[in-house]
Amino acid sequence: MKIKPLTKILGALVPLSIVFGLTISNWDEITRNYNKAVWEPNATSLGGISIGDTRSNVIFNKGAGELNDPDAIGEQDEHMLLYRTIYPEKAAYYNETLAIIFDEEDFVAAIIRYGNRLKPPFTNVEPMKQLLGEEDILSISKDYESRRYTYLDWGVSYSFEKNLLRQVMIGEVEWRQESLPGEYIVKGRKVCPSDDCPWGEEGELKPEYEEKDYRIFLSQ
Repeated sequence: MKIKPLTKILGALVPLSIVFGLTISNWDEITRNYNKAVWEPNATSLGGISIGDTRSNVIFNKGAGELNDPDAIGEQDEHMLLYRTIYPEKAAYYNETLAIIFDEEDFVAAIIRYGNRLKPPFTNVEPMKQLLGEEDILSISKDYESRRYTYLDWGVSYSFEKNLLRQVMIGEVEWRQESLPGEYIVKGRKVCPSDDCPWGEEGELKPEYEEKDYRIFLSQ
């Protein structure tokens, strides 16, 4: 008399186990489709700071920070504050930095977050493109080891080194060639190297491009 109910229970568990197994085996695809349906880049705030915040509000919320460290991301710049975080398990080095860039009126114009604890639901280029599609601007370093993908609709750039996400930047898109010119591609058009490349051989912006930006290549 007890065998029949047990058989029914086992019979009910079989399809459940099949569904569970299929879910586990396709979990990455399920997660990717979910993110594609509900996730998009946040182009207004990053690291607790929002585009348009005043310097006084940034300091009130984050502290005084520090001036740009030339060993980190370029020359000293009074329009930039850095906020570094050291995690106990990685105390030997900084593994997260938030850079706040101000405009001439001391409002937040751009925010950069880089390190190994970034928040997008991807860490490599391939899943990023599956979520966001083809980039509008692609910048490739001269040594080919790093790439920056910019999406103009969101005003967001993602930088990768050796196909690992290292930096997220939001704010107004401007010329952003930080090193010697490699390849610079706008909407599929290779601007660099070419006669129209905005940068010279030493990485300096050519005088005729100082009052212009990437938009000149969108209409050509």
